[in-house]
Amino acid sequence: MKKLFVFLLALAASGIAGAQQSPQFSQFTFNKLNFNPALVGAYEALTISGFYRHQWFGVEGAPRTGLLNVVAPLTRHNTILGMSLSYDQIGMTQTGTATASYTYRVQFRNGVQVLGGLLGVLEYGRVNWPMADPMDANDAMIGGQAGTAWKPNFGAGIALNTTSWYLGISVPRFMKYHLFRGGDHMDVEDYREWYVMGGLDLRLSPTIRFRPGTLLSYNPSAPLDLALDASLLFYSQFIVGASYRLDDALTGFVQYRMSPQWKMGIAYDFTVSRLNRYSDGTAEIMLEYSLVKMQDGTRHIRFF
Repeated sequence: MKKLFVFLLALAASGIAGAQQSPQFSQFTFNKLNFNPALVGAYEALTISGFYRHQWFGVEGAPRTGLLNVVAPLTRHNTILGMSLSYDQIGMTQTGTATASYTYRVQFRNGVQVLGGLLGVLEYGRVNWPMADPMDANDAMIGGQAGTAWKPNFGAGIALNTTSWYLGISVPRFMKYHLFRGGDHMDVEDYREWYVMGGLDLRLSPTIRFRPGTLLSYNPSAPLDLALDASLLFYSQFIVGASYRLDDALTGFVQYRMSPQWKMGIAYDFTVSRLNRYSDGTAEIMLEYSLVKMQDGTRHIRFF
């Protein structure tokens, strides 16, 4: 109970206890559909990816998140379709989303792609009040039964993309509403988040690439969130990198492409906020399958 209290206190201090935020991911460069539907326009092959994140080991009720993404390009029509399912549990609160995206790609002769994406969202929220352990049995803020709600939403994004850089801006959820309520005072509201995401792919040698990236998110109910990462890609197969999330965590990650189709990644966050006195860090794993094409002996694998 003490650890749970510390966890909730930290959430309140960071300004997010009273508002929904999208789940965090350390390997955000490989999870663009979660932030901007337009950025999946760079995909040229059917790709299925899964993420699992266990946040703040040692803290009772800390977030656990699962995510499944499917991206299906229809290259003849310059159209990319996407689907995503996610589940997030924080203490006695559960949220989930199901999304469907449509992206259109315009290709210019200089190699620049202009991408526009639309996103449809169905959100699920549930507060399991029977899990509460109140110090006051008559606490009016605690409901007697679990409260559940389903709400639709929609979003959009635009992006520019080349083989060596990309830049996009998005609003995954345009509508602001109360996802669910419970008791007399519990009130969790969805706020409109803005994301700016970009990255580079620089060739240092015939076998080594340098890949810096950034993700900036703005939510009026929370502090500005900035994540920076940098990685090295060796022999188009092995990635090692690090990232920093402002006033939150320092992350190390590795990825390995076992074959042209399969890729696996692992990330570990070292907490740098005051939660580091109670948390042993955060772990995240990723598994991806891509139906890449083989043309003239060349593997058409994207590194963004």
